[in-house]
Amino acid sequence: MQLTNKRASARMVGLITCVGAYASAAHATVTLSVTSGFLIEGVSTDGSAAIGRVLGTPARGGVWHPGQAMEHLPMPAGITGGMGVKGISADGRYISGQVTNAGVAQGYRYDTLSNTFNLFGNIPGGLSQGPAIDGISGNGQWVLGSVFPGNSTTQSAAWNSATGTWRVHGVPLNISILSTVGSNYDGSFVIAQTAGTGTSRYAFTWSLQSGFQALSNYMGGQNSSTWDISDNGDVFVGSKGTTPTRWNRIGSSQSYSDTPIPGATGAAFATSADGSLIGGGAAVSTTQNVAFLWDQAHGTRLFSQVLSDAGVDVTGMTFWQVKGISGDGNVIAAHGFQNGNAVAFLVTVPAPGTLVMCGLGLAAARRRR
Repeated sequence: MQLTNKRASARMVGLITCVGAYASAAHATVTLSVTSGFLIEGVSTDGSAAIGRVLGTPARGGVWHPGQAMEHLPMPAGITGGMGVKGISADGRYISGQVTNAGVAQGYRYDTLSNTFNLFGNIPGGLSQGPAIDGISGNGQWVLGSVFPGNSTTQSAAWNSATGTWRVHGVPLNISILSTVGSNYDGSFVIAQTAGTGTSRYAFTWSLQSGFQALSNYMGGQNSSTWDISDNGDVFVGSKGTTPTRWNRIGSSQSYSDTPIPGATGAAFATSADGSLIGGGAAVSTTQNVAFLWDQAHGTRLFSQVLSDAGVDVTGMTFWQVKGISGDGNVIAAHGFQNGNAVAFLVTVPAPGTLVMCGLGLAAARRRR
């Protein structure tokens, strides 16, 4: 990987031994790393890299590989404004986001192997403000976001890196899109949500097979949101009302059933490949969140308590949201604070389920809001 402006090394703050039913005969080491000034956004499916925004003026993008220092992404030639980072492909090779120059946004796809950028603007004939980028497909071919036609409301869309053209999704024109947040591996199925607040915001899916489908009653019904999806498209997570929610595909159809995640008021932001481990953030007040993990065996638990019971010293740390989980659940990304300073957290475990199994008996740690 060719990256520039290496940042100070992430500080290792917890290296412990956890002996659990899932840790095999050998002791399993769970590692918690911390880096400051980095607002983490997610982690690749294979767990090889986490992405986020480096705090500062102008903002920069960053990538963080487990066991290494967080590094700045390079800036495209001629770009003098800020950089946002929103998506990473399943293998960690491609990163998507947007950059600004003289107040005009451009979308980008960055190839970490060749150190090259694809830059692109709004759809032909659209407003000059440029697109808003929210994610990328697992194979890295489709950059996900929203476009501004100029004669209608904001539309969900995906930019094809192979053809350099936009695919605008068939969303009713009276609906304004907030974000197209994720897709399955090949980009044929996307999750998105509308603009607005309260009952005026709702989540929907779009697919090549079935087109637009709302996930809740958007005509004055219950609000909903979506935030993460598995590569096979079988599971995605978000919220309905104020309840974190998981959606599961029904058979081989494009229909989904929703299951509330009890014990928290907030939203689920991350899921493992099969939906067996889910993370998110729960509101404890109008100004404070707490990060949580959910699995079938233990229900909803405080992320800090899971780490503490696994032997990790979390003194001075406040975990706000779990933002990314690798496909196998071995890498978990979160953001929060350490001694009052904004930081990013990266947890790595050596075997599937080790961290979850280290937390046996943590059901009492649930907190209802």
